[in-house]
Amino acid sequence: MQSLINSAVAYFKTGMNVIPINPQNKRPMIKFTTEPLNTESKVKDYWIKYPYANIALQTKNFFVIDVDRHEGGKNGVSSIKSLHHDEWFKGTLVQKTPHNGYQYFFLKPDCFKISQHINFLDGVDIKAHPNNYVVVAPSKIKGKAYEWLNHNPIIKPCSELVSFIKEKTNKESETNDFNFDVKYRKNAKTAFSKYAPMFLHGLGVKGTRNDNLHKLVSYMVGYGQVKPTDAYKLAQLANNATDEKLNEKEFDATFRSCLKKEGLL
Repeated sequence: MQSLINSAVAYFKTGMNVIPINPQNKRPMIKFTTEPLNTESKVKDYWIKYPYANIALQTKNFFVIDVDRHEGGKNGVSSIKSLHHDEWFKGTLVQKTPHNGYQYFFLKPDCFKISQHINFLDGVDIKAHPNNYVVVAPSKIKGKAYEWLNHNPIIKPCSELVSFIKEKTNKESETNDFNFDVKYRKNAKTAFSKYAPMFLHGLGVKGTRNDNLHKLVSYMVGYGQVKPTDAYKLAQLANNATDEKLNEKEFDATFRSCLKKEGLL
């Protein structure tokens, strides 16, 4: 295996916030929000100790449009193509993921706050919260590597792409009672107040149930540190409170998909 120390230092020198990632589960190996590797010597020392740690970059000044593509699952590439605006995604830094997906890097615009948005499109997430991160090349997951497809600088998104994100975000906030842009906030009470009603009032209407279940489980196991077995029982409570609840097969498939994405399966 190849040590990633030189790559980690190189990213740090560009001004990026570098995070060491466990290659087995894509989890941070440090408490990067409170104990960051904020000097070159700290970065070097950490990768000297853990030379094969993967590398992630904190999404502070940039956001990422994360296009997933899994065989037999959601195809974010098709979702992007269906927009018929390939020009929106050209000119900026792009990397290919180990599962043949794509990640487009953009600087955060001044005119509009880009929010974290899971399943922005079918198979497409927006990673934007300052306390989120994205794994980057030459990191590997199960022997498969991330790969930069170009060496372009990260640029600001075009106004048309910003308008599309803004319009879609506004429409969903009007039609969905649940605002999930809270799961990375430090205020646990604020986060809990957004998720707790689901246990009483359910996962929402058809068309939103799977997405809401996925976000609820991600919050519990990823940031609430709830055991998967307990999260399963709690998620069942939310499903049972849903007027037209998911059947057992669909519920289990969504739950397992979430655990897999969180690196727990």
